[in-house]
Amino acid sequence: MNLGHFREIHSIELSPEWYEFNVRQFANNSDVEIHHGNSKTVLPQLLMAIDEPVIAYLDAHYSGGSTAYGEEETPLLEELEALRTRRTNDVVVVDDIRLLGVAGEMGTAGDEIYPAANFDWTDVTEQAVRSRIRVGSVVVQNRGQVFSSGPEDQLLIFPGGTGRSIALAIYGWIGLVAVRGVRDGRVLAGRFLRRRKASH
Repeated sequence: MNLGHFREIHSIELSPEWYEFNVRQFANNSDVEIHHGNSKTVLPQLLMAIDEPVIAYLDAHYSGGSTAYGEEETPLLEELEALRTRRTNDVVVVDDIRLLGVAGEMGTAGDEIYPAANFDWTDVTEQAVRSRIRVGSVVVQNRGQVFSSGPEDQLLIFPGGTGRSIALAIYGWIGLVAVRGVRDGRVLAGRFLRRRKASH
């Protein structure tokens, strides 16, 4: 499987079932490493070993069925804290922002992978998310699929500064779109931390 613009792809999966599935699925891809554990602890450890910009795709949360419920329903706030302290110009994609600050039901009745399940993100609000984003970052919502072909309920966080920084961030995001089809096809149920391929 050609994974496009990325030299390395890391995915963190809490569910033992989905971890094993993803290990098997990407057994022939030496540039993909699947990590087993809670992303709120694994992600900071992983980030300490990477001293260049990354594209981080944050989608860790309980989704019913065989997905895993960690110490909390979503470790999003802890993940953002880990990314905020880095000194590199990372691009961060926060998925499922429709869930921020609300409780309700997600999934589809009868779906084997994402069945109907209750969720409660009332403590994980947009204000809480924004308070954990590095000052000076450019934050946009993917309305109208302007930035990608991905869902409109994503928050995209680009490094602040010059227009060149934004252009580089969007270039990295284009690479992310190339890999999104893999996740949309439910090949990866985990969370992604992706590095853009170095330019030569």
